[in-house]
Amino acid sequence: MDHARILDREADGLLLIAPLAPAADARPRLLALYRDQLTALPESERDMFLTARAMATRGMRLLRLQPQAIPGHPEVAWPSGMVGAMSHDGGQVAVWLRRSGSETLGLDLQAIRPDAQAGLLSGTELHLLAQQPGLARLRPEEQQAGAISAKQALSRGLALQLGVPVSPADLEIRASARSGINLRLMDAALHGLRVDSDFRVELRVMPGLVLTRVAVGTLSPLRPC
Repeated sequence: MDHARILDREADGLLLIAPLAPAADARPRLLALYRDQLTALPESERDMFLTARAMATRGMRLLRLQPQAIPGHPEVAWPSGMVGAMSHDGGQVAVWLRRSGSETLGLDLQAIRPDAQAGLLSGTELHLLAQQPGLARLRPEEQQAGAISAKQALSRGLALQLGVPVSPADLEIRASARSGINLRLMDAALHGLRVDSDFRVELRVMPGLVLTRVAVGTLSPLRPC
């Protein structure tokens, strides 16, 4: 499982991608670190679980961080001293890891399928996202995959900010005259919380895949940039 390649190296972080590997290839030390979590996982989820965590462990070492176990729900919390995000699709796994800062990270990997259904996107959201830099020049099927991926990544970045899971269905992408798009959470339990967050979206198209990563700032009055 030590076959990840570095897609991007930042001053304080790394973006890694690797093919999904069989759980049987996991090193004994990794299996010991996640023994308790593995017992609760169905067999079908173990390949992805261990591939992502092997990549995260490698990333921690490259960043000179002490390798630690990732919580059972990495979309809600990460170990002290770091922030991160994981995603998988199309037989690939991506992991983005940074030393702790003021931002949280959202990551989504989406296979490009001509017959993919937008599902969680309204027609307005699909139109708004498809006009954003990085998507406007893509083919229609790439635009749709990228728009879906962007909404997934935004919801994951916000979940880490809030400390609770945020479903993409709870997130509404709306037009903003000033900056193109802004966000609103529709979950009644979070009523009154405005998510005018600083967020930066980067979208990358690879053969058969769209990768979207989002850095979300602190929950004060923020604006998209």
